[in-house]
Amino acid sequence: MAYILETALNAYQSQKLQTELKKPTYGIIPFVKEGTGKGQIDDMTRQMIATANGRSVDISALKETTPSVATSFSYTIDANLGETAKTTVTIYNFWTGFHFNPYDFSNNAAAAEEYKMRKIEECDKALGGAVATQLRTIVNTRRTQVLSAAGAPTGFAFNTTSDAVTIANALKEKPFFDYLNTILSQNEIDGEFVGVATPSLGYIIANHRLYGQANDKNLMGQAFPQIYMDTKMSVTASSDATMFMAKKGAIELVPSYPIEFLQNLVPVADTNFSVGSVELPMLGMKPLLYEERVKYDGSALTSRPTNAMTKLIKYGIGVSFGVVYSYNSDLASKVNDIVKVELTTA
Repeated sequence: MAYILETALNAYQSQKLQTELKKPTYGIIPFVKEGTGKGQIDDMTRQMIATANGRSVDISALKETTPSVATSFSYTIDANLGETAKTTVTIYNFWTGFHFNPYDFSNNAAAAEEYKMRKIEECDKALGGAVATQLRTIVNTRRTQVLSAAGAPTGFAFNTTSDAVTIANALKEKPFFDYLNTILSQNEIDGEFVGVATPSLGYIIANHRLYGQANDKNLMGQAFPQIYMDTKMSVTASSDATMFMAKKGAIELVPSYPIEFLQNLVPVADTNFSVGSVELPMLGMKPLLYEERVKYDGSALTSRPTNAMTKLIKYGIGVSFGVVYSYNSDLASKVNDIVKVELTTA
């Protein structure tokens, strides 16, 4: 790697850096964040996750039972005892960063601050990608494995092999979101919904928007949920588009802040810990920030002046969070409130 030697001051060069960075849309992150504060935990538990400092957090749950019902009054009453359980919230940590020395740019066409901002963008993309990959895995694992599609029109079914609702090609110009809402309600999944989908769903929705009240059919009268597009989400084989729909609160993301960042502890000289004041654009979360200044000998960099005694700045950028989802004692037999949907090519 040539570092910044290619931009050493020789011929005139602009200070504005071109970049080959492409910015993806990690729709899975806001999809999960939509449920935050709407799930089955209280604010005290969220606070425990926020200050877990890397430890896991246990959440109590009560399994559903079916009390016996008699057809006459009696002094005989069944115990109908409940059964408790617990689930564990894992704290996920992701960390990246870069080295930076403004003095390296004193004899260079590239502007130091411009370079630093571009490196922050790269870290934002890398962190967002890592978090999105983790969340897609969790959401896919928590998708319902059972669902009744009784009464749905031909071409609308639940595939027990892929554990997904399949919508045939012939139904793409039909009000299939209304079908989905009806099936979810029929399976006792009620409430406000949110979705995340591959970008290929966009053209199907755009086609629905062409059919409003002034047309021979009104597809815009459907109960569209909030849908986030994810450019890194894969389309299932033999499908035009893949989507997950969830009841808001079925899954939520709770930020966690290790104590050194939360309290801005400074264990040694020339270091600083903090929590960012704004969310990173691609990550969609406030980052954990670390800065360290160390002695640096840059004499090997031929593009700089001869005085090589300076300081190097190490920037660390990360994020920590827990994911909480609705309790389900047996995904293989009980309907869950995250549903995978495939719009098939056939």
